[in-house]
Amino acid sequence: MISPSPPLVSILTPVYNGQQYLAECIESVLTQTYANWEYVIVNNCSTDRTLSIATEYAATEPRIRIHNNSKFLGLIQNHNNALRQMSPESAYCKLLHADDLLMPECVERMVAIAQDHPSVGVVSAYYIGGDFNANTIPYPRSVVSGQALGRLCLLSEKAENILGGPTATLIRTDLIRSRAVFYNELNLGADREAMYDVLRTCDFGFVHQILTYYRYHAERSTKVLPERLTLYLSKVIVLKKYGHDYLNANEVRVSLKKALSAYYRMMARNVLTLTDRGVRESNLRKLEEVGQPFRMTSLTGAVFAILLDALLNPKRTAEQIVDRISRRKRSPTALA
Repeated sequence: MISPSPPLVSILTPVYNGQQYLAECIESVLTQTYANWEYVIVNNCSTDRTLSIATEYAATEPRIRIHNNSKFLGLIQNHNNALRQMSPESAYCKLLHADDLLMPECVERMVAIAQDHPSVGVVSAYYIGGDFNANTIPYPRSVVSGQALGRLCLLSEKAENILGGPTATLIRTDLIRSRAVFYNELNLGADREAMYDVLRTCDFGFVHQILTYYRYHAERSTKVLPERLTLYLSKVIVLKKYGHDYLNANEVRVSLKKALSAYYRMMARNVLTLTDRGVRESNLRKLEEVGQPFRMTSLTGAVFAILLDALLNPKRTAEQIVDRISRRKRSPTALA
């Protein structure tokens, strides 16, 4: 009896000016122990050597192909564009950021979990660069209810890290194709939002092994303040859109209050550092769109709390400023 072919996996790298790390990223795909993959590098009008590096590899490996965007796309737009490049035969999808890496067994181990458990729609694993609570999915358990995990993650920021980012997850392609747009292009935290969307209807698989490397560099991990403000807003968006799918009414109310408090604290920092007013105004529009009107009293209270803390703890405030400046100096100039 002839055994069926292993399912095709689409590995996708949306990239803009990623010459610093792209070769390492591609090499990590080439060393996969799983062989039935296609690798699509989506070049977002790069102005550095990104295209030439990708072309060199594609010339020697037929499973690699390049898609060149005709115009520059925003970050989340380009992620959706990359998803549209998957082959129709693809059963699973793995986004891989150009500054991240896959461990050799990554695809093989993730596909094995998904194949053994048809109810699983998303597979993740431990990754370098993550801060995990190992009890979220205790070893050796490898499959959990999407509903149960979504609930736990909404109630615990520490638990939420188990979802990882695009590089850390493998997603069943039918879940992607069943949605007109997989990632919400108005939400910088669209990757987490997408996870809460799909986990309503599928289970979550987990490999108790480090399978991906999320490259840590200060500018990417901490973000500039305006971007961090938008990421704090994304938690509010998720709770407003999906909170009632996982939590009871009181839990939604308490979680939303906590998320809004954190958001206003970050907005207060944005105001105090005189950063991008346009970002603040954009955030306010998004608040209105999800039915959460802006409250000046909340912002004023957060500003006052920050100023009071700075006055009462001058030494700690000075240390935080020095640390922030130091991290910016250590940050590489090139980002994927």
